[in-house]
Amino acid sequence: MLGYLKRSYLINYLNLNTMVNKTFKLTKQLKEDWLKALKSGEYEQFGRKLRNPDNHKQCCYLGVLAIIHPNIEISTDGTYCTVEGNDKQYEPFNEMGIHLGCKIDLTNVNDNSYHHDNIRDYSKVIPLIEQLPTVD
Repeated sequence: MLGYLKRSYLINYLNLNTMVNKTFKLTKQLKEDWLKALKSGEYEQFGRKLRNPDNHKQCCYLGVLAIIHPNIEISTDGTYCTVEGNDKQYEPFNEMGIHLGCKIDLTNVNDNSYHHDNIRDYSKVIPLIEQLPTVD
């Protein structure tokens, strides 16, 4: 059964990447744009979802990245990403070099500062994002 699930996941992953025909990488420019958006004051930090479905200016740090990336969309309920109008759930952040452990650490900092410290300005997440490596 596990082999089937891995194969099924891989087939879906390859089909989606073939359909999109794009590579998601965290470049210097994308990282600069992401940090600029986080620091701009345009977005208010949000937790436990990529974006608040009732207020699209309230986003977690990954929600802001999804908003500024030209090929990523956020689901209507704000809980997952899609790519270019495809309704399949997609995880582009892994391809950007933001591996799961790092994403979990960043998410914990984002959500804890939002829910426990009542911080709404990404100030605890920004220094960690500044340290993320880029592909170029």
